[in-house]
Amino acid sequence: MAIAQQLDRIVQGVALWNEWRSEHPDTPIDLSNSNLSELDLAGVNLSFAKLNGVDFCDSNLVAADLRCTNLRGSNLSDADMMGVNLSYSNLTRAVMAGVNLSGAKLQRANLSRALLVGADLSQADLTESEMLNTKLRRANLQGAKLGEADLTEANLCEANLQSADLRHTILSEADLSDANLERALISEQTVLGDAILLGAVMPDGKIVE
Repeated sequence: MAIAQQLDRIVQGVALWNEWRSEHPDTPIDLSNSNLSELDLAGVNLSFAKLNGVDFCDSNLVAADLRCTNLRGSNLSDADMMGVNLSYSNLTRAVMAGVNLSGAKLQRANLSRALLVGADLSQADLTESEMLNTKLRRANLQGAKLGEADLTEANLCEANLQSADLRHTILSEADLSDANLERALISEQTVLGDAILLGAVMPDGKIVE
């Protein structure tokens, strides 16, 4: 089915789209480079879809099923994605400034070089995710699960990491200046080699000077 036909179908509403997908589970979904901005797509089933370059800006994707999708280079700025399932998805170089990903499932997702400035990732599950050189300045990661995630060279300046699970997390060369790590869980296996910690509030409440 051509991209234009699938686009026409999804804009008719989530209920009809999800019903069609349940009836055609083996049909490949390709909406690459489509404009799906400012739509109500709460609960939509787009699992295993090709969504690279799609514009989801300001859309409602609450509780959507986006498992195993290709969202490389997509625009998700200011989208509401609370509780979304993005496990195993490719979000490299995605633009996600101000996105709401609170409580989202992002296990083993690839967010390398994505722009997540000011994003809400509170209580999100990012276990074993890949976030190389990801821009997370002023992001809210309070209570997030980041065990075994790789945040090498990530920008976490002024990020809120209170009570985050950072056990076995790789933070080599990450910028954590002025970040808040109060009550964060850090183990001996947490890698902080060459990380910038100036002004950061550490788990014990002490500020690095």
